This record gives sequence, C-alpha cells and structure tokens, in this order.
Amino acid sequence: HGWSLDQHVETIRGWWPHVKAEIRDAAAGIADAHAIFATAWETAYPVLASPARGKRFYFVQDFEPWFYPKGSESLLAEATYRFGFHAVTAGRWLADVLRRDYGLEADHFDFGCDLDRYSIDATAERDAVCYYARYSKPRRAFELGLVALQLFHQRHPDVEIHFYGDQV
Repeated sequence: HGWSLDQHVETIRGWWPHVKAEIRDAAAGIADAHAIFATAWETAYPVLASPARGKRFYFVQDFEPWFYPKGSESLLAEATYRFGFHAVTAGRWLADVLRRDYGLEADHFDFGCDLDRYSIDATAERDAVCYYARYSKPRRAFELGLVALQLFHQRHPDVEIHFYGDQV
C-alpha cells in the first residue's frame, strides 16, 4: 500500500504488541518455510511468484472482490482464489464459497465472542432490529438499508432500530 517497512512494523507492533515475529519486506524475497501465508489479495501475488519452498496458505477473512466496483481490483482479487493455495477462512460460508466456486481446499474457524464481556439474557423480552451501517463502504448498500428500515418502521413503529458501524 505504498508504505515503508518501518511504517508496517510500527502498525503491526501497535495493533498486535504480543506478536514477536520478525517482520520482513516480501519484496526482498520470501525464505523457504514449512508454510507460507498470504493474508490479503495483494499479498497472494508475491506468495505465488516466490520461488521459496513451502506449502502455500491463504488466510481469507472476507470475499475481497466485493470490496471494489467491478473492474481491475475486483478481478485481481478474485483471480487469487484460483492460485490453488489452501484457504483458511473466517467463517464457514466463505470456505464453502471458495470450495464450490473456485475448487480450493478450505478450512474455516468459527467467529468468536468473549462471553465474559458479552452475554445474552435469554429470559429478557427483545423486540429490536440491528443494522450494520457502513456508509463509508459502498458494498454495504447503506442507502438501500435505510430505505428498507424506513419501510419496516412504517409497518412496525414500536420496534427499536439500533445502528452500529459508522457514526450515523
């Protein structure tokens, strides 16, 4: 993304202070390893091109082609799913898509929740709708969501509507 290695190191150490791994620039070469991971579509290309020995894995956290309007970036992102790496995905749905549509071997992990911090009171009466409002992300179709919620509210004025995501 045009950053220097120092900027990447600062960001990684700031967000994940417990990660003690060495951080290197892939442009300087990827060393042989038991496992070589791509972690986003932009990283899959250097992993594919590298002569390094090691099984290729792809940590796929979202369906990245949908991050962009149809065009070069969405097509380049989608092409990485045809590289033949073994995918490890966030959630079962994405693993199923990569297996079905791209023929990838894929394993998944389930989404977690800190139950010490978040819990559900199963005895409480709830009648509400939550909307993940992300106007900053065109793929989230924010305006269509608002229209749907307006129609819903007209029919169900007593149901609370909660927004989370971007500040709205």
